Amino acid sequence: MSRKCGCADHESNVKDVNEFKIIDIRHKTIAKSTINGLLGKRRVNFLCSCCVRKYENENPTCDNAKRQKKSECANFIEQISTGVFDESELSKISFAIGKQICSSVNQDIHSIENMYNDEDALSSFSPSSWLRDRNQILTNFLKGVVDISALDDSDSRTAAIAASVDCLYKAKCQTLVTPLFFSRNLINYHVSGSKLICNLLAGLSPAGTYTTVLKWLDNHSTTNNQVPVPATDITTYFDNNQVLLRNWRVRCDARVGLSAITSVVHIIPSRPSSLQYDPALSPSSWLYSPNIDLEMVCDRIHAMQIKCDGYFTQLRNSYLKQRISEIYNDQMLINGEIVDFIDGDLPFSSSPYLSQIYESIPCNHNTLNPPKTLLNDPIMVNPCSFRSVESVLHSISSTCCSGDRSWTVVGCDGLPYALASRKIQDIPSLKNIILTPGLGHQEINMTRALFKILWDPMLVDLAKILNYKSKRAIATCKNAYNHHKSWQILCITFFGTCDEIILQYVRSEMENNNVPSLTEFYNFLGAAENPNVSFLKDCILTYLFALIIFRAGVRRNNADAIMAGKMKFAPLFYSLNMLFYQEIHFRDCMARVLMPQEIKEWWTENESFSTSGSPIKGEGGDFVLEAKNKAIKQWLPAGMPDERRWRRSIRNLDRLQKIRENVGIKESISTMKVNIQPEIKAWRVHVRSTRYLTQTKEKKEHISIRGEILDHDLVHFAIKSKENMQMYLEDICHGHKPDDDKEDEDDD
Repeated sequence: MSRKCGCADHESNVKDVNEFKIIDIRHKTIAKSTINGLLGKRRVNFLCSCCVRKYENENPTCDNAKRQKKSECANFIEQISTGVFDESELSKISFAIGKQICSSVNQDIHSIENMYNDEDALSSFSPSSWLRDRNQILTNFLKGVVDISALDDSDSRTAAIAASVDCLYKAKCQTLVTPLFFSRNLINYHVSGSKLICNLLAGLSPAGTYTTVLKWLDNHSTTNNQVPVPATDITTYFDNNQVLLRNWRVRCDARVGLSAITSVVHIIPSRPSSLQYDPALSPSSWLYSPNIDLEMVCDRIHAMQIKCDGYFTQLRNSYLKQRISEIYNDQMLINGEIVDFIDGDLPFSSSPYLSQIYESIPCNHNTLNPPKTLLNDPIMVNPCSFRSVESVLHSISSTCCSGDRSWTVVGCDGLPYALASRKIQDIPSLKNIILTPGLGHQEINMTRALFKILWDPMLVDLAKILNYKSKRAIATCKNAYNHHKSWQILCITFFGTCDEIILQYVRSEMENNNVPSLTEFYNFLGAAENPNVSFLKDCILTYLFALIIFRAGVRRNNADAIMAGKMKFAPLFYSLNMLFYQEIHFRDCMARVLMPQEIKEWWTENESFSTSGSPIKGEGGDFVLEAKNKAIKQWLPAGMPDERRWRRSIRNLDRLQKIRENVGIKESISTMKVNIQPEIKAWRVHVRSTRYLTQTKEKKEHISIRGEILDHDLVHFAIKSKENMQMYLEDICHGHKPDDDKEDEDDD
């Protein structure tokens, strides 16, 4: 309804006035004589304060009557305040006031009865603004009951008053649905997917029934979500999203019910650019050319490896130098024996934290203008076969490379990346795509690789310390199914074991009255004959530290740290028979060494993304999509979703999240730091009690921390890994394709 002043002379009255207020005459705050004088017989509901004031100034009789009325009103209010009226009389007065505003409440209900269908009304809902437009007699009565003088959205009482007004309106009109309560019922549906819960709220408040909620969702999911991608460079990620059907009975030839789709998200970087609008930079001319010199590619990869090794060594030296100094300061000479806080209840200088490593790596996030995300319509295939991946790539290419955009960047996890890489080689129309492997899934597979090689030597012992007791629990831990817990276990392993290795060196120097130094620490490691120390020198101080640097680089959007960790870790893929990740590593490196300088600079700016703007919350685009997938599933009702339900959830996701924030449930940025210091100390106590790292200059059998003899070749795994990687690159140089060792089977 248009809120315009109905006075015929409004334009001339406000000609020289900067501000005026629109007043709803139904709230009865303007004298009837003034309304009649300004409107006559016109049926209008609004006047402005300027026209009212001018009319009253020009009609003193009216003004005197108004002053007299105000005086009477003031006397009446004073009588109420001083208790002149008893409860029975006040009840009658209240009832009379209610009867008097009955018709205006009816009119107000009529004006808002369809407002819940307006998406903007829900996503921008403000309790204080809502109350200012409702019947002011009723609103002010409730303000008096609550004892609140002003409406403020930051005050929860304002929302409570708005809810009270809505419920009173519901008592007047049983079919009414208001924006506030309807938003809450949408959230109820999101949390529970329950028809019963939605209808329970609808029975007591103007929230709309379960049917109303579903109808609203359907009506707002009719628009195709093929995103009108902005005129800037973008990165697109895709991944499968699936729901398994629970089955409560047995059947002949039973199959697990599965609904799977491909979800797609476009990530728009903080800084606008237009490289993808230059056809000369299309990967078809430099990445998929049949004339690529593979020997030159391998040479460039080797040069990149050397550069990354240099930065990795710099970061590792910085960390080790700091820890050597701190551990040296922790040592105390008591009764002729060198001890520290692990040996007894003694003070210590500091404990190792991930933040020490994170802070040493520069942050390249734009915290003031974080990247934006746009969800695309789902693609109704599961991207796990050549045919389905090809379908996904064609869909993304047609969406992103429409108009003047010549090429784009597409990311995904390991299996689709390998399948897509091979498909693109054979399909010219897809050679406008640069593929990038998801950093999050790379981290997961790096973690699993370390669990494979460290499990028997020590992780199984740490798992038992962390109360993994049963066979099933041990197997779950070994396979690193829970990435968050697996990451914490590796952090405990790194910080605890690294400190114990350093301790052996520091105490040997103290026994010789020498001050420890980083150079002599490396000499100490090089001279170690104990295979336990030699093995952990490579496993802990190289590969596990490489994973930590990689993760820190992702969190800080630092391409140098990401590549330093990735390149230093890569040889491990070549010794653990992780064929997909051997191929992924090579293809990713080839793209990086061949891409033009302009693309390299853009790439390094947008390795990872912090959609919250936090400087330590960066993640790969694949994990940005994982978060979206999780939210999409939360908005799905119980049961097996069909195509309509998937689309309804995806198309409504952004607007529903805005509505959720407007009813007081905001997305929080987790700032919790997991304190693993007690676990690190417990691990150090265990390692030290076994004397696993002592007698560093003695040749022994290579054993696990619990005393079991390990394969004698395990101590040489680092050398073998590098040799295998070198052989792989040499095979590539001689024409061996990266995917020749894999079976090209279509799963369809």
